[in-house]
Amino acid sequence: GIDPKFNLNNEPSVILDKETYRIRFKLNETDRSNTFNGTEYSLSITYFDGPQGFLRICYSSVFLPDAILETIYTKDTNEWKTQKFNIKDAYFSDDCCYDFEIMTSETDSERSFKSESPIAIKNVTLVEGRTNPIFASASIKETGNTFEWHKKSKIINVKYSLFKKFPFSAVAEYKIIDYSGNTVLTLNEDLNFNNSTEIKTKLNLGKLKVCDTYNLFVTISGKGFKTNYQLLDFAVIKTDKNGVLNREVLINAHFQWYGSKKVTKEGIDMLRKANIGGARLELGWNNFELEPNNFDWSKSSEKDFYDELKANNMDVLALLCRMPTHYEAVRSFTIPETEKQIEGYKKYIEFMLKEIGDYTRYYEIWNEPNMTTFNYRRAPGDVYMTMTKVAADLIHKANNDNKVCAFGMTYLGLKKTDISKRLPKEYYNECLDSGLCDCVDAIAIHPYGGIDSLEKRVMENIVRHYRDEFKEKYGKTLPMWNTELGYSASQLDS
Repeated sequence: GIDPKFNLNNEPSVILDKETYRIRFKLNETDRSNTFNGTEYSLSITYFDGPQGFLRICYSSVFLPDAILETIYTKDTNEWKTQKFNIKDAYFSDDCCYDFEIMTSETDSERSFKSESPIAIKNVTLVEGRTNPIFASASIKETGNTFEWHKKSKIINVKYSLFKKFPFSAVAEYKIIDYSGNTVLTLNEDLNFNNSTEIKTKLNLGKLKVCDTYNLFVTISGKGFKTNYQLLDFAVIKTDKNGVLNREVLINAHFQWYGSKKVTKEGIDMLRKANIGGARLELGWNNFELEPNNFDWSKSSEKDFYDELKANNMDVLALLCRMPTHYEAVRSFTIPETEKQIEGYKKYIEFMLKEIGDYTRYYEIWNEPNMTTFNYRRAPGDVYMTMTKVAADLIHKANNDNKVCAFGMTYLGLKKTDISKRLPKEYYNECLDSGLCDCVDAIAIHPYGGIDSLEKRVMENIVRHYRDEFKEKYGKTLPMWNTELGYSASQLDS
């Protein structure tokens, strides 16, 4: 039913960029009356390895219509490269809008992460391989595929499907591999298909006590065949037996972006299981004042997230940002500057304090003002501080125990940002000169850095620089809150 090779080479190459960022294709000649029979496929893709970017390859699998096969990150070698991937669960069905998709954007959403550079693709080839007599899959009922370390029962459900006539016998060898690549546990099981084409079994990994991420592999062997599957990954996590939360740690989760109460509940259950004290919650002004002076968040996903955190006695760090466009803002991330905009921001803060002020004690003013992405008009530090002082004054007056953090700057030392092409520390000094010390309780930072980047290698010194600058100017220090986790602060001395 399938041509051995399927090529996208009508042109020398296909360019994927911000306008054309997706290739989707179906295998029209595939026999879709038998959509899955254990057949393996090999997919190869030839692309130009240019400046920093990524290609994401998705396909229709037995489990998901848009399963991610692989994400390829370009490394700027300026040469054509070919990568090859094996697929063991491809599911070709008329119900799916595509069988394979290659793209340079995570989704169609404006929030989606997109490749920084266009990428050229010269060839895509799909080759049909062998057909395995047995297919294996696994699932875990625990939220997030996580087990609490102290639980004696850590159950993984494994299902085997036979594509030959029974009776049929085989042996399954399980391997548990930890994050470092070490085999920490092996198990064997006989598979005897006597009067059914399906076997369901339960693996209890209660012996695993070390907190780590793991992969479960199975090798199935029988007369004339041997195949292996990576069934799933899972984690054993550090958690308090009594459910005591670590109030020093919150997470920037953005559950509200997904618009699903199910995702919100699962996400917060995951946080509680890991003893996370709460979450940072973006409360978009533009979402709650759709018409001038008419505030409402009763049906928003943000409120669902907030209510779920509150019901679980978890802390909230409220991020206050995003101006409605009816305040003469071309984009929502325009920092309030005019009298009308500042007055509107005050009303927004007052509305949020009325809605969440009885419970919430932590607030962050705006997001990453040193980036044009979140400061569209490139407002300088004194404009940002005018807004911050207004908000901080209202928040502190509402409750003396309230804590306000501000600044929230990223790209702390790697390069000049796109705000007037200035160094981040110059923006920081503008904020200091405009009274940052006088109105906030903590300085927020977003210390992102790539694995091999200069920023990560010197991050400890960078953070100390900002702390020392503050101390030199004011003779004291303020706490630094890492309000977006891009770099672990565990190695810093404060």
